[in-house]
Amino acid sequence: MFAAMRERDADVVIGSRYIAGGGTRNWPMSRLVLSRLACLLAVGLTPVRDPTSGLFLIRRELARGVRISAGGFKICLELLIRSEPRRVLEIPYVFEGRTAGESKMNLAEALGYLVQLRDLHRFKRRRGARRPEYSVLTAQERDAAIVSVRTRPSSTTSS
Repeated sequence: MFAAMRERDADVVIGSRYIAGGGTRNWPMSRLVLSRLACLLAVGLTPVRDPTSGLFLIRRELARGVRISAGGFKICLELLIRSEPRRVLEIPYVFEGRTAGESKMNLAEALGYLVQLRDLHRFKRRRGARRPEYSVLTAQERDAAIVSVRTRPSSTTSS
């Protein structure tokens, strides 16, 4: 993800389950439906297809000073809207189902998400409808960026 951020000069890079090359494995149908519904509810806020992803990078200078009112899986969406990035990039990844522990998803989390969506819509209306430049990296482009970073000469030299 860092390689893709550097190669594309992106402000935010999101690992996406819902673009070509991405996906989920070993998820119960109920979890998949809830996840897709959460993403669908954010459609008017961002062009990102997986705004509830917990796998993302954001430039420090954008995140610094942003008031976050969300917790858990919703932080990515909050930062996408409140930090107002110029360039957003989604890259595919496959999310494996949980092998230990329990999900934190419950009714309170779901209601909190609806309140967050309302607040983010209000924020966008007050600030204007500036949309970031948005692009999707294919799995092949993602792999090429990784190879490019691995083969790039180190910036340190030995004496």
